Amino acid sequence: MRRFKLGQKAIAIVLVAVFAVVLGILFMTYSGLTAEQRDLDNRLKVAQTREPVLAAERADLQTALAQARSARDEAAGAFPSELHSIEYGEHLFDLMDIANQRLPSLPFPRPSSTSAGPVTYTTAAFALPVSGTPHDLYRFIDIITADDRFASTAFTSITLNVADGSATVNVVIYAYRR
Repeated sequence: MRRFKLGQKAIAIVLVAVFAVVLGILFMTYSGLTAEQRDLDNRLKVAQTREPVLAAERADLQTALAQARSARDEAAGAFPSELHSIEYGEHLFDLMDIANQRLPSLPFPRPSSTSAGPVTYTTAAFALPVSGTPHDLYRFIDIITADDRFASTAFTSITLNVADGSATVNVVIYAYRR
């Protein structure tokens, strides 16, 4: 078998070609890494620029959340936590007496549940007969609205009978379920 001998010039050319290929590969790798580093640097600068803004927004949102929770708790405090229709019936008898009204009887309804969005309330509805002049009716309504025990009371309807000077006042008392 015959061996090929390469001359010094041929070896030099092959070595220069291999060296050029290695340099080309290193240059392409370096260029790619440099471009990736520039992209990462730009993204880091954008993130560093946005970080204080996002931190301030987070602080604002946390403050708003704390205020909303405080307002919710304060609003919930206006509602009784339990609703005992018998107790409210007794209070209504007292208020009717203050308004010079006579309540012959009062059915004590069983409390029920009412939802308004995500909030559930316990409610008790009462129908209260009132007699006399319109002034007497307004006085009775004013007495109920001025009493703190009825801060969570809504007047659902008032039925007037002008002929005999009577009215039926329908109220619903709300209690916030915690």
